[in-house]
Amino acid sequence: SLGKVTYLIEEGAKPKIEYVQFKKNNALTDRQLAGTISTKSRKLFFWPAYYVQEKVDKDVLKLQEVYQKRSYLDVKVEPQVTFSQDQKKAYVVFRVTEGPSYTVDSVNISGNRFFDGSALREEFKLSENSLYTNERADFDAKKIRSKYQSQGYVDVQVNTKRTFLD
Repeated sequence: SLGKVTYLIEEGAKPKIEYVQFKKNNALTDRQLAGTISTKSRKLFFWPAYYVQEKVDKDVLKLQEVYQKRSYLDVKVEPQVTFSQDQKKAYVVFRVTEGPSYTVDSVNISGNRFFDGSALREEFKLSENSLYTNERADFDAKKIRSKYQSQGYVDVQVNTKRTFLD
């Protein structure tokens, strides 16, 4: 026997982004933050931008990454989206909790016998009193691995351990 399937779609409103704001950001300006995200109140000068939740979610990650690259490892970004009564306008606010900026107190190298510590540190991005970022620590670990591998240590392991001081 045959049957008929009908899908009834109620599209609802397609909200345009009325504004995008940032709250509680001190280390970075609104302009710096706006330049890193794809959620905008309009595209170019004339075309409106429509609200898409997936874009906002991706932008939260982008904003956190921008802060983490500047040593704000504990940053949290929370999006708050509200709509006009007729659901035709969306208002997007990214609320930032920056947390502290981390500075390197000391850099220690252990387990090295073939190279001395000063030779391994030659091209480091992290040093005492520099800002700490995971990106810099990963770069330095990669440099150590590369030096050992160039000397035939193909299985060399470099583990990075952070310790936070009060």
